[in-house]
Amino acid sequence: MDKLGETKVFVIPKKNSTLNGSLKWKKTMKDFIENTMPYLEEYHQRSNSESGFAADKKMLGWNVAQRRDDRIDNALFCTGVWHNLFNMGRF
Repeated sequence: MDKLGETKVFVIPKKNSTLNGSLKWKKTMKDFIENTMPYLEEYHQRSNSESGFAADKKMLGWNVAQRRDDRIDNALFCTGVWHNLFNMGRF
């Protein structure tokens, strides 16, 4: 976990989890124990976001056909808009 640097890690511990490990692991477990509900709310918000990215990749492919940075950003933005419009029709 130390290789992740300043990235905030969200892990739901298993029943047999221990505090053995790196300082970042201990801080993550402490945050989970002391602030369980806010921790889980943010965990599930990120989980939903990741499932949205996975759905986009499955539907539209992994590659972006653009080479310039501004066009890559535009293509990814359009993918996000397309995803939102597609899902709005389901409700």
